[in-house]
Amino acid sequence: MEHDAAGQKDALRRRFAAYRSALSPAEHAARSAAIVERLLALPEIQRAGTVHCFWPVLARREVDVRPLIEELRRQGKQIVLPVVVTFSRKGDPAGRLRHVRYEGAGTLAPNRWGIEEPTGGAEVPLASIEAVVVPAFGAGTASGTASATTTRCCAA
Repeated sequence: MEHDAAGQKDALRRRFAAYRSALSPAEHAARSAAIVERLLALPEIQRAGTVHCFWPVLARREVDVRPLIEELRRQGKQIVLPVVVTFSRKGDPAGRLRHVRYEGAGTLAPNRWGIEEPTGGAEVPLASIEAVVVPAFGAGTASGTASATTTRCCAA
C-alpha cells in the first residue's frame, strides 16, 4: 500500500511540475502576486512578528514569495529561512534543518540542490516562529491537512 502512495505522489509531482512549467512568465508572475496578496491579508501573517518562509526556486516556477518576504521585512517582521544541515539518506528521509534569520538576498548561497539558503544570520528557536509559509505542489481541502503537515515539519 505504501508503494502505491509513493507512486501516486510521484505522478502528482510530475503533473504539477508540468503545469507550472507550462505557465508563461506573465502567468507565473500574476499567480505569484495573487498568492502574495492573499498571504499578506491573512490575520495569522499580520499578527506574526516572526515568519518562517522559503526562498523560491524560480527555475521550477515555485511561487515567487520574494515580494512577500520584502514586504514583511519592511513591516519590521523577522523572516526565517530553512538551512539544510543533513541531507536525506536511508533511514532518515527528511534530513535535518536549521531555522536562520534572513538578513537579505546578498547573504544567500545555493545548497547542493541549488536552493538558496542564508549563509549568516542567527539561528531562530522554533518556539519563536509564529507563522510558516511552505511551498507545496498541491494541498487537499480536508480540514487539518496543512496544519498537521506543518506541525510535523516544525516539531521541536
